[in-house]
Amino acid sequence: MTVPSNNANLLLSLFLILFLVCASACSGAGDSGGDVQVKAVSVPSPEAELVGESERSANTEPSPIPDTVMQSEPVNEAEDQASSDAALPPAPERFYWGSGEQQFADLYLPKGSGPWPVIVMIHGGCWTAAWGLGLQEPLAAALQAEGYAVWNIEYRRLGNGGEWPAMFLDVAAASDFLADLRHAQLDLNRMAVMGHSAGGQLALWLASRKQLHPSSELGSVSALAHHAAVDFRLAVSLAGIPDMTTVACGNELRVIGADSLADGELERRLSESSPLHMLPADCPTLLIAGGRDGLSPPDLSRAYVDAANAAQSVSQLLVLDDADHMFVSSAKMLGQSNLLAHLREALMGAANGAGQE
Repeated sequence: MTVPSNNANLLLSLFLILFLVCASACSGAGDSGGDVQVKAVSVPSPEAELVGESERSANTEPSPIPDTVMQSEPVNEAEDQASSDAALPPAPERFYWGSGEQQFADLYLPKGSGPWPVIVMIHGGCWTAAWGLGLQEPLAAALQAEGYAVWNIEYRRLGNGGEWPAMFLDVAAASDFLADLRHAQLDLNRMAVMGHSAGGQLALWLASRKQLHPSSELGSVSALAHHAAVDFRLAVSLAGIPDMTTVACGNELRVIGADSLADGELERRLSESSPLHMLPADCPTLLIAGGRDGLSPPDLSRAYVDAANAAQSVSQLLVLDDADHMFVSSAKMLGQSNLLAHLREALMGAANGAGQE
């Protein structure tokens, strides 16, 4: 079919008119700058907010970087770690003072060359194999930081071979081993012994060991090939049990092998093992007790101090009113007692002077 010429012209004219109208409308909308579109949306969508924020960020000059950041140097983590490690005291070193599985000790040395005053540390645990020297590790580390070498000993206890007289022989041999060790950083002229709970009893026992008769089963440690008993300038009992006739842990008579002895034999055994029955002590003693200690109440320590002073020994009692049994042996105890002052008086002013850093 052929479209007449006039009709074709008419259609072309209509098309041109519509084109002009559309162009005019579009031009008018462009003149409004887009404001109509923005105002037409009453609650912008999250996507629109993100787009707007992105556009604003793109049109905003970035903040200048502070000079301190621009001039900072990269952190050398290896150097920082080495510096941190150098500031720490050395890790404890383990020595076997005997051939048995339980016959060892950990030596804590302060940072520096020494020679350092020495504290023999004896853990408690009611004299049983259930507890080990880990009980005393926090206090040993705290004393190490104060400039003391700490010899934290392990020994046979009830349940792993520590029945009478092995436990006492072990504690003596572990202490005397320091004389054989001949460690250049240890000053054996400046020594103290310290123990907690059952270890307090053993510490006070060491402080009276020279009272033993040579014929006693505990008068010599030659059976373990150690000799030359060391001398202490101070013995410290932390919530200790100085009287082996009391019932604090319930193991007292079993510890001294006296649960089936006749009365006369019991008295002899107490004179060899119970600190209260071995006075006078060979060195000054300090007993620290907790006012809230239900296992080893202050009266046990007070009885020892009274008897020691009556026997012409030098002995003092310090009661921490709010302390329980375990707090007395904690590192925090050092900040709430005068123990450090007693140690300084007994050890720091003696013979060779303080160690060198």
